[in-house]
Amino acid sequence: MRTASWISAPQPRVAPLRDLLGARRRVRGVLGMLGVFVCPALAGCQLLGQDTARCDQSVATVRQAISFKDFESARKWRDYTWKVCDERGVVATLDKEILDGETALDAEVKAEKQAQQLAQKRINAAQKAWYAYDAGKSSEHTREVLDATRKSAKRLEEGLPPAYAAKIASYNTAQYEKRLAALSR
Repeated sequence: MRTASWISAPQPRVAPLRDLLGARRRVRGVLGMLGVFVCPALAGCQLLGQDTARCDQSVATVRQAISFKDFESARKWRDYTWKVCDERGVVATLDKEILDGETALDAEVKAEKQAQQLAQKRINAAQKAWYAYDAGKSSEHTREVLDATRKSAKRLEEGLPPAYAAKIASYNTAQYEKRLAALSR
């Protein structure tokens, strides 16, 4: 019997590319699972890329960010530290340092705001003292009254941070000299 020329012998089947990739992923997954279960049992195995040198460097970077009061960056580096450090106590310590730093910064901001408010009250009181001197009768504008007003205004400088005290002292000195010059005329 004759065979038709269009009928050919069966060709060997070539595996499609996706079958090869799927097999490769399965092998990689099995090896990965073996690494998760076998690796912790072996001494010296570094799980998930944990490295003491990278750990120390990332801890130092977190602490440097805290010292610069850059807490957003510190948190990002803390997350990286969690990935590269074996010891979770280090991460807990960093968490505490970040929270303590944020608390300290909040306290500083609050204290600065209170100091600004106090300084503003004191400068307003100094202005009031000088305006009271100006509001007096011209016969009351003597050197003794001027010195008493200066002494009263000078007391307002006490108890303030140096920067604010210097501003009030400068204001008081300018006001005193202006009125002293007016008395000399």
